[in-house]
Amino acid sequence: MTDDQALGTEDLEAGMRPSRASSFALIAVISVAMLAVFNSRALVEWTHQPQPGPVIAALEPPAVIWHGWMVRLGTATAFEKLRDRVRPLLQ
Repeated sequence: MTDDQALGTEDLEAGMRPSRASSFALIAVISVAMLAVFNSRALVEWTHQPQPGPVIAALEPPAVIWHGWMVRLGTATAFEKLRDRVRPLLQ
């Protein structure tokens, strides 16, 4: 690659195309859904802010109900067990 070539030009010439911005939206929605299912306790903790606004305060009861459902389904419990096993490895 010469100094006057734009970065990524070789990839584009090889037939690779940059991903569309709509791909990011899909990935973001999937990520948030996965967090809501597997890390529902964090959602409840987020609603317990010291001075929550009216929207966050209104989300607290549904977040508690959602977390209860995820505990009953086992996804929240599985995530907690996995986190407890991984945490010592990261320290």
